[in-house]
Amino acid sequence: MRRSPRLPFDPPRLAFSPELRWVLKAAFATALPGPALRVPLVVELARQLDLTARIAGRCSHEQVSEALNPAAARAFAQHRLAVRAGNRALVGTLQRVAQTAATLGIPLVLLKFAALTALKVIEEGDRDARDIDILVGAEDADRLWQRLVELGFAPVVARRNTEHLPGLLAADRSIVELELRVKGLSLAANSGAARKPITLAELRRENLLLPTPFPDCWTLAPELLAAHATVHALLQHGNTPGYPGMRLLTDLSDLRKRYEILPEATQRFVSEQTSHTLMHSALAVTEMLEVAEPSARLEQEAEPALILRHVIAASCDADYQRSLPLQRALQLRAEGRLLSTALSRLRRSAPYRTLPLADAPSEPQAQLTLRIARDGLNAVSSWLRLKRRGRA
Repeated sequence: MRRSPRLPFDPPRLAFSPELRWVLKAAFATALPGPALRVPLVVELARQLDLTARIAGRCSHEQVSEALNPAAARAFAQHRLAVRAGNRALVGTLQRVAQTAATLGIPLVLLKFAALTALKVIEEGDRDARDIDILVGAEDADRLWQRLVELGFAPVVARRNTEHLPGLLAADRSIVELELRVKGLSLAANSGAARKPITLAELRRENLLLPTPFPDCWTLAPELLAAHATVHALLQHGNTPGYPGMRLLTDLSDLRKRYEILPEATQRFVSEQTSHTLMHSALAVTEMLEVAEPSARLEQEAEPALILRHVIAASCDADYQRSLPLQRALQLRAEGRLLSTALSRLRRSAPYRTLPLADAPSEPQAQLTLRIARDGLNAVSSWLRLKRRGRA
């Protein structure tokens, strides 16, 4: 395995099997019948990569049936129907929140899935989601949060921090997150100026919002949506086991079809060179995936290939999944922060859950210590196995 000096991942080598090629083509380019495809593996890869619903929307039932078989085509279609039902429930919850905010005179900025839906970048059933992320002004957040609780939304956790209020559980079991700033991004008014966290007030001042059909609801400008998706998936959740990182590439691909997204236009919103490199590389990956045969170019482009390998391995490779909490810690060992970072990552290394339970009990200290020790041993052994595989 070869580590990029600028990207925070060390994924294993990627073999472009016929099954993987078919899944990527069907999700990003054009699905064609594959030679002697192992259909169960295709179905499982699509599920692990969170691409089943997308493929069912991009390819006709007949195309999938011809390339795979009628049973697989039915499974793809049924999965898309389930995702569509979940999307519809989320949009209903979003409408309730938007109407409540409008009644209170509170403007909102929609993020991630909610933004892509409001801008019609994605269609109902294209993309799974379990929560709604909304940016709200700090002066209005508590008032809106309390009103939603009065309307029946249940707090998921009791704590709040400087970035968001406690999540709220809707009746359909979706989560509403009221954010106070766009985490991971910032604004620089001019070269050399101190960078400011992106708040709703800053976005309005800089004219970086687009209107939506919802009353007094806005979304981020397209280049900001792309930057936020990249930083969120690769820096904030890049080391989270089970996080569906392929959604980053599908979201960027869909954004690029509607808007011109230039990497240079996103750089003013991200402060670190690593973030600049991630933006360039993530956009390059989506461009390559949209051609008929991406594997040859991806094998030549080191950093875009690294992102694709990370996204796929984080979903499909058990050893890599278990080693993820150590990936960032190993990068910081030169700064003397290996142990503290490893413990911090392991403490939060429970598999990513898109639907946390409101009544989930807190983890007792003894149980937490045992879990950290167990997960730490698993992470180390998995990392060593990856190293041995890299030398094989």
